[in-house]
Order: sequence, then C-alpha cells, then structure tokens
Amino acid sequence: AAAALGLSPSDIATSILFPIVTISAGSPFVAVPLASRAALARSRQVLPALDPLVDPHDAHGVYAFYRESPGMVHARMFGGSGVGIAEDPATGGAAGPLAGALVEYGLLPRAAPRFTIEQGADMGRPSTLGVEAVFEREQLAAVRVSGPSVIISRAKMTW
Repeated sequence: AAAALGLSPSDIATSILFPIVTISAGSPFVAVPLASRAALARSRQVLPALDPLVDPHDAHGVYAFYRESPGMVHARMFGGSGVGIAEDPATGGAAGPLAGALVEYGLLPRAAPRFTIEQGADMGRPSTLGVEAVFEREQLAAVRVSGPSVIISRAKMTW
C-alpha cells in the first residue's frame, strides 16, 4: 500500500482498529488508513505498485484517508490504470462504504454517526462530503452521502 501511494511504510496507519480493507457499495475501493494529514498530502498514484494492490479485489482504486477526529476525515482516491482517472476530487461511491467500515471497526460512534470528508484539496479541487450512518435496531441500515456540486463541463450528443 505504501509503494502504491508513494509513501513510506510508517505513513500507513493500519492496526487492529482499522486494517487495509476493501469497501464497496457496488464499486469496490481499497481503503488505506494513513498516519497523518501530511502523509495524505504527499500521497500520489504510483501505477506500477497500485494495480497489484487493487486488481485482486476488482477495485477501482485506492481510497487513502486520514481520520482527524470522529467528525472529520480527509481523503484522496487514486484510480487504477483500468479506471482512467488518476485522482477523483469527490468520491461518494467510497465515502458511504467508508462509513460502514468505520462503524464495523468501532471508529464511528453510534451516538453521533455523522462526519465530514474533505477531499480534492491536494489536487486543487476541494470538495466536502457529508456522511451520515442510519441505524435501525442497533444495526447499520443505510448511509447517506451529500454535498454541493458544480458543473465542470457540458456536452450534447446527437446521432
């Protein structure tokens, strides 16, 4: 994981509390917890090492994140070579499953199951995603991801 992100092994913050795992709500990502915000800022897509990390899991990319507090996560998503996206500024398809994983590993408090993901700042396209875990009878029932959007291009197709 460190090689795939251009980092040193000490920048990876895996533990029994949150190992490197595949997360998915239909589009899989390999979630990699980082030790600091600075490590996240230094991370980058290293394709020769990234593809062997994501391919065995049929994942679209690596979702590297740093959990600053229970209410704040910083993230970056680097795509594998088959995806055609080097980095995504806002990855809602990974934000929801990350919430599920944080709940699973006890890092998202059930009493306050909301947090914010800041993503895209390190690539010059800052975004903010609101994430809320919904519980029913003490079980995670749904995850809601929200945030503002802007149109960055328009196209018209005719045939």
